[in-house]
Amino acid sequence: MDKKEFHVLIKYCFLNGRNTVEAKTWLAAVFPGTVPGKSNIKDCVPVNLSEDIEGITGLGDSVFVCCQFQYMSKNWSKFLNEVTDTKRFGKPTTYDKVVRRTNLCSMTYFICTSVCVILYGIIKVLDTDQCKMMNELNGTHEVCDSVTPLWWPTAEMNLWLKAFFTFCSLVSCEFYLPPSGIVSFLVWESVVLIQAKIAHLKELFRDCLNDEDPRRKREKLNICIQYHLEIFRLCNELNNLSKWILGQLSFAAAVVIGCIVNQMIKQYAIGSTFHLLGYMLVVFLTCQTGQIMKDETCDIQDALYEAKWVGSNKDIIKDLKFIMLRCQAPTHLRAIPLGTFDYSLWIVILKSSYSYITLLTKQ
Repeated sequence: MDKKEFHVLIKYCFLNGRNTVEAKTWLAAVFPGTVPGKSNIKDCVPVNLSEDIEGITGLGDSVFVCCQFQYMSKNWSKFLNEVTDTKRFGKPTTYDKVVRRTNLCSMTYFICTSVCVILYGIIKVLDTDQCKMMNELNGTHEVCDSVTPLWWPTAEMNLWLKAFFTFCSLVSCEFYLPPSGIVSFLVWESVVLIQAKIAHLKELFRDCLNDEDPRRKREKLNICIQYHLEIFRLCNELNNLSKWILGQLSFAAAVVIGCIVNQMIKQYAIGSTFHLLGYMLVVFLTCQTGQIMKDETCDIQDALYEAKWVGSNKDIIKDLKFIMLRCQAPTHLRAIPLGTFDYSLWIVILKSSYSYITLLTKQ
């Protein structure tokens, strides 16, 4: 992915993050009934609050991600310019292949997320049997054919007003759900590009140590050391940027997944299935991204160990020792406040989600 394509992606995420705040704030202020969680929280009213709880947690988390990305957009733009720079140390051999793969994955996810949001809205509008039955039994005024939970003080609602509310809710969901997922894919794309740079660094290390000329070997090793430091700097920069956007997933993910499953159990909701699959994919991708970063920065020392380092002079051997020692402290993706993102955290999130599910479904 070249700089121009990255700038377009950054601009898209930035604009959608801004639209997220504007759309949600506008709807909350002017049409409070369209905001999930506010419409049904009424004392002594026998309504199902499971979808409201899902909206407060899951959709609220998406809004938080977009707001944070908007606030740090300039830092992200600077970082992406640096991670896509191939002029200083050369272009990795797998760079073009990696770019095509990451572009395909991120675009596929964006399209699927956008389509699923539309399907969610269509299903919510058409699937009204249970809602109407609960209105008749409890004497409530839930607006059944709406995208998000909506309460109305009278039994009947103007058709055009209802259509307007439905349209605003659907557009609002489109503004913050796909962009929040794309932000997670942006972190993954960055790590995959860094992974390609690490593979390139390993090739340069092998080429350096296989050179028989001491002077050229010293020059090549100096370049490799600079490249190595640059890769670790990029990893640390990515960690500093992502921990304030995705770090909260370490404790929020379990709550959100538990609330979504709670809605699936308490009421027939196909739409929540889409939400669950998309959210779990984002959380797993974030954990996998952290695991890739940890493993790849640690594996650099293997390339040094397997290279032809025997016979090198003492100064080069000394530098190689320092490089290998640095690799023994791999970089991480911080998960504020619960450690780092990796496969172990993914298991912890799933176990915690099960605990929340049992708590929410307890009668």
